[in-house]
Amino acid sequence: MKLSKSSTFQSAVQQISGLSFIYENLPIHSSLGRKKLMESLFCTDQCEIEETLDLTAQLIGLLKETQTKDRIGELSDYLSQFHDISHTLANLSAQKVLDDIQFFEIKKFAILTENVIEILQKTDISWAEFYEMKEVVALLDPEGRRIPHFYIYAEYSDEIARKRKQYSKEKNPDVKESLFLEISRLEDGVREKLSKQLSAFSTQLFVNFQQISALDLVLAKAKMAIRLDLCKPKIESGRSSLRGLFHPEVSSLLQSKSRRYQPVDLSFELSPLLITGANMSGKTILLKSVALAQAMLQFGLYVPAAHASMMLVDEVMLSIGERESEMSGLSSFAAEILTIDDIVKTVKKNVKVVALVDELARTTNPEEGKLIVKSFIEIMARYNTPAIVTTHYAGIDTCVRRLRVKGLQIDDNVEITAETINDYMDYSLAEITEDEVPEEALRIARILGVDEELTGNQKNSTFAGLKK
Repeated sequence: MKLSKSSTFQSAVQQISGLSFIYENLPIHSSLGRKKLMESLFCTDQCEIEETLDLTAQLIGLLKETQTKDRIGELSDYLSQFHDISHTLANLSAQKVLDDIQFFEIKKFAILTENVIEILQKTDISWAEFYEMKEVVALLDPEGRRIPHFYIYAEYSDEIARKRKQYSKEKNPDVKESLFLEISRLEDGVREKLSKQLSAFSTQLFVNFQQISALDLVLAKAKMAIRLDLCKPKIESGRSSLRGLFHPEVSSLLQSKSRRYQPVDLSFELSPLLITGANMSGKTILLKSVALAQAMLQFGLYVPAAHASMMLVDEVMLSIGERESEMSGLSSFAAEILTIDDIVKTVKKNVKVVALVDELARTTNPEEGKLIVKSFIEIMARYNTPAIVTTHYAGIDTCVRRLRVKGLQIDDNVEITAETINDYMDYSLAEITEDEVPEEALRIARILGVDEELTGNQKNSTFAGLKK
């Protein structure tokens, strides 16, 4: 799995754990904003990302101010009434004759845009620049009632008005039919004339369409940042530091069960990082949280942390879980090693990558597995690549920065269950200098009340004589 410059948000949702939860929690008001989000690309341009983050920060400020809160609420109501009229605008730009539904779409869009402009003039949202739509509204609303519906008004043609009166009074069916056809011809003429007049505004309408999309999306980002307690990341070169990193979806799930989520502090540079820890110690969720934070940053979103300074990369590459093998029919090891090979080949092309690898070579024998881990780490180090690798192997004989998940913080005689064991886990990371891997599997099994023969507590156990 990977994200690159060609990845859209829509494709990223399928790749990055937790990004679908982020999408569901983005309170986008219109189909315009939703379309803009789904089509947005994984961005590597620092200026573009920082501009989006700054606009989000401005709207967060306005949402928190009492005097502007109601206006932003009114703005949200108007945004929810916009619909995707890109097809109609394309027809207008191509100078095609529009039908009444398309005139209605443009009329409604123009009236709503005027309402949005009026609200923005009362706030500090000066970056959202719109073309005035008064002339467009005047063309499509000759009665001046500003009601979002459309038909060929009598005001467009005295002759149409006169013929309609004749039609309503006429009793002779043949004459009535003749009048109907004549009125239809006149109305078609009005449509042709209106379409030509409106085509002069096609560029302004398209720009406003884009601005509404952008405004809706940035406002949604601001609302979500407040709702999920996200932070504005600072972009740095060559280093990422995440304090209080969390996974919003997992945190929300635990909260719904009245359980605590423990955020984690993590920093890494242009070099590999090896993280050890027992099963159930949160290593996989940690990698998924890093991947999610990186994706959110480069899609112009605030990130799930208390504080974040992060580097930009060209690609996020992941080897987490067995999704690839399930989808391809390959064995777990074959799928994993092909993913690792893709990371290595990409790095050797001097592409800026952050690589996140969970339990590398866990499905092969330990001796071969350790060699693969060692080789991968040394390649990443040689190409100055930030690669976070988790493992349960001991004996990885290479020079690499190492962290260990602190893990269980209880005595063996504490009575706990499978439902409560996570409450006794310390998911924070400790810097270590030696090749140290926690041996907690048997301890966890005993605490959970697994059969004593399986865990080595009986004389005839396979584990008899081994260190407990």
